[in-house]
Amino acid sequence: IVGLIVDTAREFLKIPVESIEPPPEALTGLSGHYLEGIATIGERMIMILNLDAVLDLEYEVEPQISQMMTDGR
Repeated sequence: IVGLIVDTAREFLKIPVESIEPPPEALTGLSGHYLEGIATIGERMIMILNLDAVLDLEYEVEPQISQMMTDGR
């Protein structure tokens, strides 16, 4: 079991499955790994995170990014 703590939650929505599209091909690498899909509700675009990927502590990031994180950049 995993719990998440957030500073604030602005809104909760029920998003119909048919409103969710796969992430665009342009999002590859580290950013695309964490994105499950994109939903469009009216004029709003909502990015849906892949929580399994976000919470996966075993995922190996690229060495440069890993080094930047340990250096505090």
